[in-house]
Amino acid sequence: MIFGAVGTHSAPFDRLVRALDDIAGATSEEVVVQTGSSRYRLRFAIGFAVTSSAEFERHMREARLIVTHGGDTVLEAIELGKPVVVVPRRRSYREHIDDHQVELAEALARRGLVTVSEPSDLPTAIQRAGPVAVRSDPSRLIEAIRAALAG
Repeated sequence: MIFGAVGTHSAPFDRLVRALDDIAGATSEEVVVQTGSSRYRLRFAIGFAVTSSAEFERHMREARLIVTHGGDTVLEAIELGKPVVVVPRRRSYREHIDDHQVELAEALARRGLVTVSEPSDLPTAIQRAGPVAVRSDPSRLIEAIRAALAG
């Protein structure tokens, strides 16, 4: 199963939801999407706007691969050791107030922890993404990123 998550920001992230739905329409693999405040209506993927923490974590554990925005979910996915594709929300599309998700995604990609993609390149990114072979305990990096995101 591919699990996609766009987070809980008030701005919709229709570009990612639509790309995940297109993938669901082109594969026999189940695609489950947390759609948040997105306005796009799924045609092929299974979706929900929000759910309990336990249900969200269950989807992440059961997923073969996780596609997510550049928020806390990416850190949880790395901790699970799943292949992760990050599609950051962008200010230029009014998906967020700035481009901090782009900066986070690029920093994690430089460390070999994630694959970064735009919605238009998502099928290729999913094929490229593989399990992360973490050579050291990523907990210090993850805690530093969490502290930076918290301000």
